[in-house]
Amino acid sequence: MSDPAKPSNAPRSLATYLTFCLQVRALQERRRFSVVSWWRSAQRNASVGGLVNSRHLDGTGADLLPDPDEDHAGLIEDARALGLQIDARGPSIHVELDPL
Repeated sequence: MSDPAKPSNAPRSLATYLTFCLQVRALQERRRFSVVSWWRSAQRNASVGGLVNSRHLDGTGADLLPDPDEDHAGLIEDARALGLQIDARGPSIHVELDPL
């Protein structure tokens, strides 16, 4: 039985979530972008076609949109250098923590 005090989309741990937040912040110090999607409810995730095990559901995945004058490839390279996994199939760049 699940704990009713803990939402089903709570992060694996606070430390995991904070690690991800710090990685995205470090990336923002290097590159210019907007966060266009971060934490999603299961309902919102389903409505946008997200995976059932999406990292958006626990706050350890985000979609970034590079500023118009930002180097798209450079943002990807810097995100990888910070230890983030990348999925860049469209105009936005999905970043998430490496598998634990």
